Amino acid sequence: MGTFSDRFNNQGDSRPECYGDPDYFDLSDRTCQDCRWKGTCRLKVSALKGTQSAPYERTTAATPQGQVHRPVVKAKVYEDPVETDTFTSVLMHNAGLNAVTSISETLTDALSQIPRKKYPGLRKRTT
Repeated sequence: MGTFSDRFNNQGDSRPECYGDPDYFDLSDRTCQDCRWKGTCRLKVSALKGTQSAPYERTTAATPQGQVHRPVVKAKVYEDPVETDTFTSVLMHNAGLNAVTSISETLTDALSQIPRKKYPGLRKRTT
């Protein structure tokens, strides 16, 4: 096998020990460039560091007055399928997550539209 397999004792489809480790991930390094896991490793490292990377989804955040509004970007983490996964099982898993996420976001938005009641003053209370 090649240099990568010799360096990390990589056998076949198994991930290297450095997979997802922010201390070892460096796309300027030749070893990382040649690695077959660099795409998913980059996503995992980005998620661990809390940084953005593609693919992503846009959400909004409040900005102080006078500043340009920039959406907050949350990285979606994708994991590789395991041997027992089929296309249909992965499709059902992802579709279920998307449905629950959409329902939750819709409910959160709807609940935020309900006006809140003000608390009555404690000193005006009669007993």
